[in-house]
Amino acid sequence: MSAKLVMKQVSKTYGDGDSVMSVLHNLDLEVNEGEFVAVLGPSGSGKSTFLSAAGALLTPTSGEIFIDGESLTNKDKGELTELRLQKIGFMFQALNCCLT
Repeated sequence: MSAKLVMKQVSKTYGDGDSVMSVLHNLDLEVNEGEFVAVLGPSGSGKSTFLSAAGALLTPTSGEIFIDGESLTNKDKGELTELRLQKIGFMFQALNCCLT
């Protein structure tokens, strides 16, 4: 069975200089087909950053992410959009626009 999602040494930092905030620290994760993963933690612990990186919405500062064996590194916006259309589903916590 091959892994559907692999994250190798993934880190994400925000800011620069004296105001750097490190959110993900050398994260390693492998999720195989048919597995379910729960992401738990207090507010501000990096859950949304982790899910955004795993879902190809956010580029990590370092490390590498693979979906179905395909590296996300060096993919352009169009390629990432196509990958999300074909292989990733999202259920956002809040609707980011107004319905009238």
